[in-house]
Amino acid sequence: MKKFIILLLVLCVTICFASCKNNENNYTDNNINTASGIDNNTYDTDTTVHIHSYSDATCTQPPTCSCGVTIGEALGHEISEATCLTPGMCTRCNTKFSEPLGHNWKEATCESPKICLRCDLTEGIASGHNYSSNHICTVCGQQDALYAPVKLSSLESYMTSQEYHGSFKTCDSKTDIWGTEHRDIIYVSGGFSSTTSNGMETYRLNQKYERITGKVFLSDYYKNTQYTGSVVIYGDGKVIYEIRNIGAGFETVSFDIDISNVKDLSIYINDPDFYGAAQGRCLSEVTLYPQQ
Repeated sequence: MKKFIILLLVLCVTICFASCKNNENNYTDNNINTASGIDNNTYDTDTTVHIHSYSDATCTQPPTCSCGVTIGEALGHEISEATCLTPGMCTRCNTKFSEPLGHNWKEATCESPKICLRCDLTEGIASGHNYSSNHICTVCGQQDALYAPVKLSSLESYMTSQEYHGSFKTCDSKTDIWGTEHRDIIYVSGGFSSTTSNGMETYRLNQKYERITGKVFLSDYYKNTQYTGSVVIYGDGKVIYEIRNIGAGFETVSFDIDISNVKDLSIYINDPDFYGAAQGRCLSEVTLYPQQ
């Protein structure tokens, strides 16, 4: 019995082996062209490596690959300040962040048009002065230039007298023998000479002015002078004011003279110290007031 079982097992193994061998010999791959030997089977042979390609960074996005990988950082916005007419916005992507400010207007004045205090844009014209009967603007208080006082030092003389070798000069300030400072000075200067320095200037006024005011003083350098000088003012050749004996101890004097009918105003200064180099006898703040 035992031998029979062993024999049966051997027979089964032999039959199985023969069957496998037969199948191997009869197998034909339908994807192989037996004539050409070309294998048409599909195999997974993709070995491609992905290389990142990044877009440019924007204000809000960093450089980004199509696969979603990012590198670096977003640029961030560059925001310009809002102006009167333009909003605050990014200069790179044009994103708007604030509204235009609008103009900050200052109203027109007598001499200036309406103007924006932020951008200096002007609109319209100046409102102009509104002068009253006393030639003062009722809006701003400014005096009409046609009637404003005029400094004699700002006028050009009509004629310099050839009889005297000196001529008038001006300076900002001098101090008198009493220590008082004077402004807007007129004096005569003729350089060194063997004669006393004298000068006369004539101004063509054509009856435009009604008054002339000013001061006469002796400069502090000559408080101990041994000489005396003088100042004389002429209207159309006639003496309308004079002051003589301007020497040591001279008290500064002020004058206010009617010149309403004067066409030509002449001023004479006699300054004897050091032959005209002294500049000691002086006028200050000489002012002409127009006819009203």
